[in-house]
Amino acid sequence: MGLVMSSHVLTAIDAEGSPVAMFGVVAVNMLTGVAHPWFLGTDRVFMHPRELLCIGRKVLTCWRDEYPCMENIVAADNDRAIRLLKHWGAEFGGEETHRDVTFIRFAFPAIQALALAA
Repeated sequence: MGLVMSSHVLTAIDAEGSPVAMFGVVAVNMLTGVAHPWFLGTDRVFMHPRELLCIGRKVLTCWRDEYPCMENIVAADNDRAIRLLKHWGAEFGGEETHRDVTFIRFAFPAIQALALAA
């Protein structure tokens, strides 16, 4: 669903030509610039931490030009994803539950802060 609804999608491919991750962003409200960024990665994505950090920051910075308010949720027990989001500059808010799974809200701060972190 995210792939079909996204205005932008990128696939990260390793040296062997295999996909290891996908990034996307779904516009929620074009008038207010609200969007939901998403990221799906295989277990192999963590074999490329430096590339993942750099590419993620660049992608998010580009998307901020179009979507000044990017926010979504992440499973509260997904420690690796939460650490990655922190490295990318996400700020975290309240919790919510969907189908007995607890999620934490996150959002990305102003574009200037992301650019400085890159």
